Amino acid sequence: MTVAVTVKWHNGLWAQNDGYEYPLVLIGTAAALAATGPGPGPSTGCSD
Repeated sequence: MTVAVTVKWHNGLWAQNDGYEYPLVLIGTAAALAATGPGPGPSTGCSD
């Protein structure tokens, strides 16, 4: 994804101008998921 940002860097930030906004969002999302994990798994107990 960093290659996508460097290729689109000269177009500016916004995606309307074919910029690097969307690759930057994907990098941020991937970094946040890598840092926090996927979350708790499914519940195995019955609440009845």
